[in-house]
Parts: sequence; C-alpha cells; structure tokens
Amino acid sequence: MQFRCTSAYEAYAYQQVQVSTIERVSRAEGLTYDRVDGIFKHQDDLKKKRTGSGPSASPLMKSAIEKGRGSLPRLSGILKLDDC
Repeated sequence: MQFRCTSAYEAYAYQQVQVSTIERVSRAEGLTYDRVDGIFKHQDDLKKKRTGSGPSASPLMKSAIEKGRGSLPRLSGILKLDDC
C-alpha cells in the first residue's frame, strides 16, 4: 500500500525536520520514522531539482534540544490526507 500526503503537508514535515529531528517529527505527527524519512528525502530531492543544489540538508537535522527549541506544534489535519 502506498501512502499519500498533500504537497503542503510534505513541505511542512520537511521544514519541521530541518529544525528538529525525524524522530521528533514522527512522534509529533503520528507517523513512522521511515515515513517521515521518506517525506524528507522526497522533498529534499525536489528542492535539489528546483534549485540545482548539491548536498543534502542533513546538517540541518540536528536535534531540537541542541538548538534550544521547544516542542513541535501539531499540524492541523487539514494538510494531511487520512492515509498518510
């Protein structure tokens, strides 16, 4: 079964991983680690294609604790499809 999310939700999850970690985003959004990792990689690939940039944004995936961030806000279900 292939899971689908809206483009806006994927972009949101990608941004959250950039300021936090895949693990924290997966817990906050109720998704598996692998699903969030897949979303991040997909969005990163799209960004590279649009901008022509090279290396991944993986240095941006430092933990939220290291960055002094609080907890992640839960996204409204408006952007998330039911089967995501």
